[in-house]
Amino acid sequence: MKKILALVLVMTVSVMAVSFEGLDNGDGTVTISYDAPIVGMALDVDSATVSVTGVTLDSFFDVFMDYAYVQGASYVYMAGDSIATQDAAGVATLPSSSFCISAGGLQDNESDVPAAGSFTLAVTGIGDITIGANSLRGGVVDYDGAMTTNLPITVNVAGVTPTVCKGDADGDGWVSPDDITAIVVYINNYAADGFWVEVSAGYEAYDYDQDGWVSPDDITGVVVYINGYAADGFWVECAN
Repeated sequence: MKKILALVLVMTVSVMAVSFEGLDNGDGTVTISYDAPIVGMALDVDSATVSVTGVTLDSFFDVFMDYAYVQGASYVYMAGDSIATQDAAGVATLPSSSFCISAGGLQDNESDVPAAGSFTLAVTGIGDITIGANSLRGGVVDYDGAMTTNLPITVNVAGVTPTVCKGDADGDGWVSPDDITAIVVYINNYAADGFWVEVSAGYEAYDYDQDGWVSPDDITGVVVYINGYAADGFWVECAN
């Protein structure tokens, strides 16, 4: 229990610094990475438009201080999760657009701490997420105490990037002769431009060779591709 308490106390001013960086993965998740070893984190997560539905931490973090606080004497090591309220000790639940990640690692010595790491937020919605240090719990700590950080940081969530099946111009889930017809009809409108048209939203699947243009080259690409499936009537189901 002494080790657990040490994680939530700001003991001494440390010279160690850690930088956080956020990345929208385009698949409904956001990765927050950090570039130095830390043993405890209390991070506020806030957004006006994005909801967090899940938090996945590095396996190093196996003590959840607010959960332990609520459980009291019945607390079981490694039980619970990291979701906590921001302004007072206690647990919170997801989905939420405003909460604290409160977690630490109960390991034997400094050699057990990963040199850097990351955690993942599962999200819904579009907009900014702010990650900041929770002052009530001491922000981010290493073995020597409080660390300086670049927090708060803001991550823009653009939403889930649509998965495109290259060549499936008619959007039926198959690449087939019908798609060749669809591409031909489309580029015939651009005869004055040599049957070349820059890809616009909604026409990404027409661009079989993914060069940013819909052109006769894409027709050739689809023909070559489906010729490998003559036994199936030149129809190929989209893999994605």
